[in-house]
Amino acid sequence: MHLPWRLSCKMQPFGVADTWWLFDLFAWGSCASASAGSCPLMTASSKACAGSATLYIYPTCAHSLRGRFPYGTHESKEGDAYCAQVLQPGSFADSQRFYRLDGGIPAHLVGSLHVQFPHQVDDVPVRYRVEVDAAASDASPLLAVWYNSDSSFYRRYADMVHGGWSAEDTAYCAAELPSTLARGGFVLQAGSPGVPYDAHAVVDPSHGLPSALWERELSVGGAAEMSIGRAPSGWSCQQTVGLAVSGACHLTIRREQCSDPHGASREPVA
Repeated sequence: MHLPWRLSCKMQPFGVADTWWLFDLFAWGSCASASAGSCPLMTASSKACAGSATLYIYPTCAHSLRGRFPYGTHESKEGDAYCAQVLQPGSFADSQRFYRLDGGIPAHLVGSLHVQFPHQVDDVPVRYRVEVDAAASDASPLLAVWYNSDSSFYRRYADMVHGGWSAEDTAYCAAELPSTLARGGFVLQAGSPGVPYDAHAVVDPSHGLPSALWERELSVGGAAEMSIGRAPSGWSCQQTVGLAVSGACHLTIRREQCSDPHGASREPVA
């Protein structure tokens, strides 16, 4: 979980992408700016595989109070982007390229098809649905979801919010992803270190290490769903999440039109 008051990654002049080490009051991490066109929505596997998978993202037009808990949203042109890549040790953990997956990846997930979420999901509520086609049955596709499980983040920084963060909000955010994944048929991989990021930070080296990994098999013609919502007060929990599909040859990300509370739909709010 990213901590307050960090010096954000910013676009370099003339669109030049580079890697910078920035001082952070709580953590030093590898931070690289994203250049235009650097966010692919499709990727392909080089492992033994079959069929294709699609991630559908269903945003809601009426967003939460985005980026205000407990500090300003990161300065990034891709702050709400979802990107596709092949999962490898050292890959960027998030679509904004703030941190790398340098703390170890479970062997069975190396080479799988990875969806990079924003470092923190501000635009909520949002629903995700992964579907596989019939050909994928030959590969017994596996869906993995991991997230930063440092629930103390909410307790330590709740008092920084101006506008009514409460103990109820803290409890909701700590339980949100375990609850939604369990309802979606995922199983917690107890004893797994998960998929940590920024494992070699100089200050506060544990900030990217607490990671929980959940998995479920995908049946042909079926689908797996998960969602991220609002805390009771309306704030975003700013979850830090990753998702990967193993066994499918191709992965495509599709961002659908958002829908308002009355059922009408329109393009997602920027």
